[in-house]
Amino acid sequence: MNHPPDSGVTLQINSLAALERLLGGDNELTTSIRKSVAAAFARNYMVDLVRSEFANKEAELKRAVAEEVNKVCLQKTRESPTWSPSFELSPSMKEKIRTEVATQLTSVINAEVAKQGETIMAALREELEKLRARIPNLVAEKVTIKFNREVNEALDARLKELRALLPLDPPETRKINVP
Repeated sequence: MNHPPDSGVTLQINSLAALERLLGGDNELTTSIRKSVAAAFARNYMVDLVRSEFANKEAELKRAVAEEVNKVCLQKTRESPTWSPSFELSPSMKEKIRTEVATQLTSVINAEVAKQGETIMAALREELEKLRARIPNLVAEKVTIKFNREVNEALDARLKELRALLPLDPPETRKINVP
C-alpha cells in the first residue's frame, strides 16, 4: 500500500494481546501511540462536536436577541402607535459628534505636522552643519583663486614692462636650424 510521504501509517490491531506483543514494553512507543490515538480521536470527533455546539449556541443567541428586540418593539408600538424602530441622532448629538471628530482630526493632523516638522528641521540642521563645515574650504578656495588671479595679473603687467624695456631686434639674433 503506497502512502504519501506526509501521511501516517494506519495499523489495525484487533486484540490487546497482539498490541502488547507488538509494543514489547517500550514506554516511549506506547506514549507515542497514545498521543497519536488521542489526536486522531480529537481530529475525527471533537472538532465536529465543538463546531456543532458552537453553531447551536450561536443560533440560540441569535434567537434570544431577536426575541428581545421583538419584545421591545412590540412594547414600544403598544405604548405609542406612531413609534417606529428606526433610530436617528438628535441635532445636538450630531453636533457633538462633529465637534469631537473635528477635535480628534485636528489633534491627529497637528501631531503629524509636528512630527514631519521635526523631521524637516532635523534634515535642515544636518544640511546647515554640512554647509558650515564646507565654508572654510570654500573661502580658502575663493581666496586662492583671487590671489592667483591678482598674482598672474601683476606678473603679466611686470612682464609687459620688462618687454617694453628690451630692444625690439637684438643684434645677436641667431637662427638655429633643427634637422
